[in-house]
Amino acid sequence: MPDQPVTQTIYLHIGTQKTGTTTLQQVGKRNREVLASRGVLYPAAPGDINHTGLAIYASGGQRCLDLANEAGLLNQADIAAYQAALPGRLRAEIAASGAQKVWLSNEHLSSRVRDLPQLAQLAAMLRGLAHEVKIIIYLRHQPEYYLSTYSMVIKAGSDKATRVPASEREYYYNYDKMLNVWAAAFGDESIVVRVFERASLKGGDVVDDIFALMGIDRAGLAIPDSLNPSLDARSLQFLQSFRKHVPRYRDGALNPEHGDVVKALEALPPGPKYRVPAAVMQRIAEMFAPSNARVARRYLQREDGKLFADVVYRDDGDIAELSVDDAVDIAAHLWRWKHRQIADLRQARPRAGRRADDAHGHEAPAGGGDS
Repeated sequence: MPDQPVTQTIYLHIGTQKTGTTTLQQVGKRNREVLASRGVLYPAAPGDINHTGLAIYASGGQRCLDLANEAGLLNQADIAAYQAALPGRLRAEIAASGAQKVWLSNEHLSSRVRDLPQLAQLAAMLRGLAHEVKIIIYLRHQPEYYLSTYSMVIKAGSDKATRVPASEREYYYNYDKMLNVWAAAFGDESIVVRVFERASLKGGDVVDDIFALMGIDRAGLAIPDSLNPSLDARSLQFLQSFRKHVPRYRDGALNPEHGDVVKALEALPPGPKYRVPAAVMQRIAEMFAPSNARVARRYLQREDGKLFADVVYRDDGDIAELSVDDAVDIAAHLWRWKHRQIADLRQARPRAGRRADDAHGHEAPAGGGDS
């Protein structure tokens, strides 16, 4: 006899990327106890913050080897063992919580898990846990998605520009193609499509929107400021050049010399955003208009086939190039930022030493200096 469901509804948020996913996942993590008191579980079994374990489970590592390695799964045997264990671990956590609503979130599911057998395996696991499964996906207009993805890819470690989509067949941008696979695995009735535009979101905010969809009271929750910001144009150009000399990865592992340069660049006052010519933006919009129309009609019942608001793209001045002065200015910021870190560490060490002395009943030497 198959196992019985242990909760009423699972809400599986699958992205897409650059639609506030990092912020949403931090909301789940930071408010885990408060949500639990309201009958909602944000599980830890598939990942403490981002539920990357779901993508690893569904894909068996295909297109997700970096996620598996970050989780300490270094070979196929490790991944297979993880796949075998996750359903039981997730079931036990849900059952112990007594929650009637479970919120799962991982954006890599929409971008990397693309094959029906993979999603069918995920669907079988989730349906064994809940009476109802809802798939929540936020869609961003492809030209804006391309711009945001450019920053994300450079930050993640590439020293090359993100390629402009060449045709509407590209899975990453073709929402109709993406959703067809999810609908085949879970059914059209399980797919909840939301448009990532301020006018389309409840309260103009993705946090308000997803909580309303899940029927969860968000009052009193700790909501972080917007996370994972995009770098401005000159910071992106600087980072691309920097990575030619100090790559993020070396010999298949993170390069310790690279450090937290991205975090330091994010601390710069924002400048003009990275832009591409208006003709490129318009071409991307036109390329995916037919597939977007199919999504609007099938999942939102919009007979006019309009998924996103109309936008007119214009070239507003020249696209700024990184100058020598810009590069020196950013280098000076990095120098000051790193020295502030060092100063903070030096201040923290004596405090840590005093706490250790207090814990062992030792008194600090009179005068606090060297003897």
